[in-house]
Amino acid sequence: GSFCPGGGILLPCPAGSMCEQDRQSNHTLCPPSTYQPSPGQTACLLCPPGRFCADEGLISPGVSCVAGYVCQSRGLRVPEMPCPPGHFCLDGTSTSDATSKKTKNKPYPCPRGYYCTHGVKTPISEASNFSTPQPCIPGYFCKSGSETPHGQGPCPSGFHCPTYAPGVAKVCGPGSFCPGVANTVPLHCTPGTSNSLYGQIKCMKCPKGT
Repeated sequence: GSFCPGGGILLPCPAGSMCEQDRQSNHTLCPPSTYQPSPGQTACLLCPPGRFCADEGLISPGVSCVAGYVCQSRGLRVPEMPCPPGHFCLDGTSTSDATSKKTKNKPYPCPRGYYCTHGVKTPISEASNFSTPQPCIPGYFCKSGSETPHGQGPCPSGFHCPTYAPGVAKVCGPGSFCPGVANTVPLHCTPGTSNSLYGQIKCMKCPKGT
């Protein structure tokens, strides 16, 4: 943990470096992926999960994992992998396991009504910025954690998926009908027809005399 620069002087190895052998002529800077906060050490420490150490000679454990990425291994020089699809990752994410109960630094489900591809960094959507959640196709049902613009598929018949309430399938009410699939609004019964039930795909002809 010390070195001899010459003249019979013995110095402790400074923080951010290591002296693997006593009385060596110089100290060695900690290589990228490692750090050392204490002087007089014979080895450097691996960068911890959730962080990466890109430079040499670090005295602290680098920087937080970049938003949109996961740093789950020890000793990383760069972020390890993009955030998994269907999720977003804030800075400092230390596991790719979205179900982990060991840490809060994990991927979180994409908001309902939106989908997330690889590498999403925030729950807030920006148009055409695929590092943010993007809205699903109108008329399609996207629950929380969707990976594609089609989500779980088109809104079923008898229901509509309104654009003002993304991710919600609403049953079509009396006086309206929702034919086929992927309806965004219920259709009103046309003159001469009526419907008193919920979730109908068509309206019935009114009885004669009504």
